[in-house]
Amino acid sequence: MKSEVYYFSARANQYKQSMSRFKGPMALEKLGFDKKIKTHDKIVIKTHFGALENTRYIRPSYIRFLCDYTKSLGAYPAVAESCGWGVPGAKGEYGGRANEREYLEVALKHGYSADTMGAPIFMLDGPEGLDYIIQDIKGKYFNQARVAGRLREYNHMILASHFNGHSSAGFGGAIKNLGIG
Repeated sequence: MKSEVYYFSARANQYKQSMSRFKGPMALEKLGFDKKIKTHDKIVIKTHFGALENTRYIRPSYIRFLCDYTKSLGAYPAVAESCGWGVPGAKGEYGGRANEREYLEVALKHGYSADTMGAPIFMLDGPEGLDYIIQDIKGKYFNQARVAGRLREYNHMILASHFNGHSSAGFGGAIKNLGIG
């Protein structure tokens, strides 16, 4: 299945080109998101809260404007990440992501909270990172994939990713955010 992907420059020559307030919702409008949403739908906005002591994550204000946009459609947004493969008590780039308690502390240090998002914030793979669904797929190398368990609670997902380079995976972004995180 081929998907439409929209890239936006962070540059702005005027207020109406603001990345946080206009470009994210504009991308969703171009995708017809507003026509797919029903009043009271539950929308999860999947992003990366950042690893402890790094700055490689989307600014919280960008995610807040996505929350506000989904609310304007009558939907209920939530902001989520997954624990992934964090190491309990680890420090540095891979620390602080072993469980929901640790990762929400990191998220708060980076500006993500229920108050700043105007929406609930949590881990999609549960408090210990172990809540998942095994999904059958018809892949080239795999027949099954593990999917974060709390996705079953939502009608739609917005994936808000930053483009990045990764020491183990090469260039990343939406696929890495969704597939590894």
